[in-house]
Amino acid sequence: MAFEPLNLKKPRNRLRRSADAVTAMAVTRNYEEFEDIWERFLNDCNAFFDLLYVATKANQRARTWYGEKQLQRRKDPLLKYLWEARNSNEHSVADTTGHMPGSYLIGIPGPGRSSSIRISGTIGGPNENFTVTSMDGLPVHSIVQPSYAVLLPVTARDKTIYAPPTSHLGGTLSDTTPRNVARLAVAYMDAIFSEAAALRV
Repeated sequence: MAFEPLNLKKPRNRLRRSADAVTAMAVTRNYEEFEDIWERFLNDCNAFFDLLYVATKANQRARTWYGEKQLQRRKDPLLKYLWEARNSNEHSVADTTGHMPGSYLIGIPGPGRSSSIRISGTIGGPNENFTVTSMDGLPVHSIVQPSYAVLLPVTARDKTIYAPPTSHLGGTLSDTTPRNVARLAVAYMDAIFSEAAALRV
C-alpha cells in the first residue's frame, strides 16, 4: 500500500500570506494601514488552521496529529488570543489593537549633558518641524518614541475576556507588540506545517 502526502497547497498559501503580513507590519506608513494588515493576518492565520483541519480530517493518523495541535492552540495563551481576536474582529465592532501616540523626551539631565536648551518650531501635528538648541554648548540628550500599536483585551462570545498574551509555548514574552506576536505565531505555523508535510497517510 502506497502512502501519499497530505494536500497542503491551501494551508501553505495561508502560511505565506501570514508571513507576508508580518513583513508588511514592519514597513506600514500609518496606523490605519496597520489595522488592515493586522486584520488580514488574523484571517489568514485562522484560515491556515481551518484548512489544515480539512487536509487531515479524512485520515485517522493525520486527524489524531491535528487534534494534538488543535488542543495546543486552545491552551497556548498566544495562539488562543489570536483565535479569539480573529473571532472578535469578525463578529463584533470591538478593536483588537490600539494606537499609542509617539512622544519625545528632550533635555534628559545627566553628566556631560546640556541643562539649558531652547526649542523652536512646532511639535506635533501634520506640520511638525522643530529645532532643539543647546544653550551651554553641551550635547542635548533626547529620546524619540515613535507611535506604535498595542494589543487590546478581546471578549469571546461567552463573555470570557482574553488579555494580550504574556507567554507562548511555556516561555515568557518580552515583546508583546502585535507584530512580534504575529511573528511567533507564523514561526509556530511554519513548524507544524513542516510536520504535516512529513506525514504520509
